[in-house]
Amino acid sequence: MLTYNQRPSARAHYEIVQAEIGIEPDVVTIIYRQISSLNGGNAVYKIPIGQLNSIEFSDQLCCIHFIGSVTVTYTGSNLRSENKSGCYFYVEKGYEKEILSELTRTCGKDIIYRNR
Repeated sequence: MLTYNQRPSARAHYEIVQAEIGIEPDVVTIIYRQISSLNGGNAVYKIPIGQLNSIEFSDQLCCIHFIGSVTVTYTGSNLRSENKSGCYFYVEKGYEKEILSELTRTCGKDIIYRNR
């Protein structure tokens, strides 16, 4: 699965990364490994299902938006943790249906579809 670590902006910087997503009944874990030349971008995202308010998906951007409590632990030379109120992951076309289906089944949350 390919993702990007932030929402596009006017001066977007896209990175090539590989992410592994683990979906369990109590937590969604995303291990984010940066493949591009920039170092220090590797991170582990932990999203407790009980603190997940909603999951949105944009067909146009092929982006999953987790809204709720997210703990991000950066690894490598940039070692630190921080709490966020949500995160975005851009998915390679063709993988989104399987991921969204598994999120709905395991988390018990309906996906909110956005056209943006």
